[in-house]
Amino acid sequence: MSEDAPLPQPPELDAALLAEAAREVLASGGDDLEELVTSWVRRSGGVAKLALGTLGTRGAAIKLLIRGEGLHDLPASDLDEIAEEVVEFLARHKSAMMKVGQMLSYVDFVELSPAVRERLGSLQATSTPMSPEVIAAVVRSELGDIPQRVFARWSARPFAAASIGQVHRARLHDGTAVAVKVQYPGIETATRNDLRNASMLAAVLQPVSGEIEPQIVAREIRARLLEECDYELEAANQTQFREWFAADPEISVPRVVPDVSSKRVITTTLSEGRTWAEFAEADQAEKNRAGLIIFRMVFTSIFRHHSFNADPHPGNYLFRDGVVDFLDFGCVRRFPAEFVRRWRGLMRAVLEGDAYAHRVYLDSLRLTPEKERRGAFDYDYHMEISQYLYRPWLTDEPFAYTHDYVMESFKRLVQDNPNRSQLRLPAEFVFVNRLQWGLNSVLAALNAENRWRDVMLPLIYGDDGAG
Repeated sequence: MSEDAPLPQPPELDAALLAEAAREVLASGGDDLEELVTSWVRRSGGVAKLALGTLGTRGAAIKLLIRGEGLHDLPASDLDEIAEEVVEFLARHKSAMMKVGQMLSYVDFVELSPAVRERLGSLQATSTPMSPEVIAAVVRSELGDIPQRVFARWSARPFAAASIGQVHRARLHDGTAVAVKVQYPGIETATRNDLRNASMLAAVLQPVSGEIEPQIVAREIRARLLEECDYELEAANQTQFREWFAADPEISVPRVVPDVSSKRVITTTLSEGRTWAEFAEADQAEKNRAGLIIFRMVFTSIFRHHSFNADPHPGNYLFRDGVVDFLDFGCVRRFPAEFVRRWRGLMRAVLEGDAYAHRVYLDSLRLTPEKERRGAFDYDYHMEISQYLYRPWLTDEPFAYTHDYVMESFKRLVQDNPNRSQLRLPAEFVFVNRLQWGLNSVLAALNAENRWRDVMLPLIYGDDGAG
């Protein structure tokens, strides 16, 4: 189905029907881990458990956790138990729903206690794994034989398990150490079924209302998340990014091994750097340098190559001395050259305080209401919050990203924004928002302090290198 085709609509589900579906799931005694939940009714019931507050004894509070409402009124012990239930549920269901938990674990738009964030953080690198027999069957189906014969050495126990696949250590017959990501059986069907519920998920998770068109957002989310199920596309993305940054001594992208890769298995050279959790013990100078490398890689990708990896969660980085390894290129967004030109123009207008150019580029990027409804749009306020968002780039002095800064930027742009009911979200910006809050939250977790302007100005004002 093309991206422009109308999205299939699920049946209308009112609260009573959702509750009934949820009770069916609860009564089933849990899902068999060897067969992912691919029935639309059962997965709808799973989402309903979160949306309606019917998951265990803490369901009502789980809804508060997901929506970020009333958390300060709950005891720490309740929050801890809520987080444990949410993590267990999302880890078992994987797919699009697990990505929700990954985002909650690190993005600073909801104030969570360290204990709750730590529990949700387990979803960044691990989830309930498939059995060795199931994984071996996938490898045999994709590569023609069981993993013990395809590879010279094979570790049956995964060292990472995430939303749509799990990763095993192995060794090629020439001795090369590799990481083999194997897709969970049925996950593409499960993802498609999750995405049929986009409107229900949006009702729980969407922090912005107003002019945003659900069909545009749903179509963009559907396209990107289904692309993640195609490991051949991911391999092509990863190879492209590796070529772009091959000459950069601080950025490392593992090499894809095409002979032992397929649509549902992707094999790459093994990276052995420190994980996000391990890197938490690094000194601040190391964190500053790592933050600058991540920042530089992201914005160079956008403004030089018109592409970016739209999944910035911490599990996708490994850290070595002065080097960051970038993993997982399943969710990549590419931009037309004209869109990038206008985006750079908008950024220049904000940096220069040019109100007229700011207004022109906002309108041309379709971020404001239709022409006949622009009279009520407060362009001055949008300039003000844009300058707050660009504060790290507006100063020649080192700037430290902090949780408070990211939370305040979200508050200004979303919660307290008088333009909230009028802002539009073109398809190109759907995952840019995910990147914006995700990247800023990653930098805040590192408390990274640098002269970010030194990176941004050449990218915004210089030749984009892409024609």
